[in-house]
Amino acid sequence: MPTHPDFQRRGLARALLLTGLEKLRKRGMNTAVLHTSSRNTAMLKTAQSVGYRVGWAKLWFAKPIMQPISRDP
Repeated sequence: MPTHPDFQRRGLARALLLTGLEKLRKRGMNTAVLHTSSRNTAMLKTAQSVGYRVGWAKLWFAKPIMQPISRDP
């Protein structure tokens, strides 16, 4: 869920990530995985700013089907 526009660009998402990572570390976790959309550039930058790196990427395909589907290649 994105940060409400009134509270964006204040470092809240970064602070939440860092707090969560510290809590996980204190509980013995050594790896944290984060998922976000490639279109969510703000989250991508925030995640990278606290040390996350891209581990893998998924591709999702979408196609509008309002018109009849052609069987011809």
